[in-house]
Amino acid sequence: MEDISPCPRCKAREIGDADALHKVLRPTRVSAHDRRDDARIRDDQDDRKRRYYETVTAVDIDPADIAEGSWRHTKAVFGVDFTRRAAVRRFNLGTTRYDRPAGDRFAGEDLRLNPFHTCPACGGTTVDGPPVGSSNGLVAPSIWEKSRQHHRPWCPYRRSAQDADYLRLILAHELETEALRILLPVATLRAEERSASFHTALMAGVARNYGGDPAHLQIATSHHARPGHRTSPAFPGPARHLAGRYRISAPAGQFGQFP
Repeated sequence: MEDISPCPRCKAREIGDADALHKVLRPTRVSAHDRRDDARIRDDQDDRKRRYYETVTAVDIDPADIAEGSWRHTKAVFGVDFTRRAAVRRFNLGTTRYDRPAGDRFAGEDLRLNPFHTCPACGGTTVDGPPVGSSNGLVAPSIWEKSRQHHRPWCPYRRSAQDADYLRLILAHELETEALRILLPVATLRAEERSASFHTALMAGVARNYGGDPAHLQIATSHHARPGHRTSPAFPGPARHLAGRYRISAPAGQFGQFP
């Protein structure tokens, strides 16, 4: 049974709409297979063909887990929260497409969803939408049929007349860690130059005060709750914020030492 209950954080009911329900897979093991000649870098090309994916990061923080000391500037749009338990989820929504506008709402952003199509029998996956083959569903296709090449050799759908009923999946990686949530003006986060400058200044400050290379820290931009739902003293309404977090499970509380 599909879950159509409101969002447990912001209480919005839109999350239960049919368009907002997705099959999400958290991969634990991934394999790939290809012809050696196709994967080899030849003399006529310097690099392999690159493929880009639509990704988005969502940071979920339970208000009960926010540590004491949340702060917000009285005049400027600037505030800070700290938590020892933040669920950071990074979603892969499929290959990037530019043939249509970004009209899919996901994690507070307008994006282009292009889910992976996965065979339920062998796990073979296409990345450019559902496969379109020449089989009419009555006669088994040739072993060289390109639309079936993503199936594993032993998969019953590789040579069957009728192709699989594919699962539409998006991928996710989830990490529970400490996080420092920083509220910034929308104009700063929308301008790449300003956002990059703030990222650099923040990392430089961490390196200067604590020493060493802060490569184990990462900064992500995320969307906050909708209007009318207050989650902490520093964030009384809707906002976009930066979340400084560890790349791996949090070690002993470096964020908690921030002044």
